[in-house]
Amino acid sequence: QGKRALVQGASSGLGYAISRALLREGVRVAVCARQGERLKHAAETMGAQAAIAADLSRPGESARTVLEAQKVLGGVDILVINTGGPPKVDFLQATDQQWHEGVESLWMGAVGAIREALPKMMEQKWGRILLVTSAAAREPMPGLTISNGLRAGLLGLTKTISNEVAHAGVTINALLPGYTD
Repeated sequence: QGKRALVQGASSGLGYAISRALLREGVRVAVCARQGERLKHAAETMGAQAAIAADLSRPGESARTVLEAQKVLGGVDILVINTGGPPKVDFLQATDQQWHEGVESLWMGAVGAIREALPKMMEQKWGRILLVTSAAAREPMPGLTISNGLRAGLLGLTKTISNEVAHAGVTINALLPGYTD
């Protein structure tokens, strides 16, 4: 009750469902996604306080969403990192460009958002960060070479940061969903 959350990738799917659940708990929510009109409609439908259009695959965009949510909500107590995955491709067919785009979207997007949100969470001695990754982080799925590799790395990053910030009342966890409807 009364907390402030930014949920990325929230115009549909798991991000939308997480946003709605937070709103039901009395959290003030800012939602983020690529498509402006779809995002605006989702925000209005669920009753979110803000809709922040951003392409999280672009450098700096993930951190910018945190800054914007902090302005609109007066802070971010809960950060939900939820981005789409790289294209389905086998290792020998994956191009350097696809790897770079995957790193930017999945890896650097997470790093940028966490880096932006974490200091204020630590200062206030409370914060929650959730990385929505994939079951592929633990059990690789055929044809998802880029996603399998990067998402597994996010588990290590999550555990490392968790150990570094637990003393400050901040928790960070990864959610590894399988296929969802």
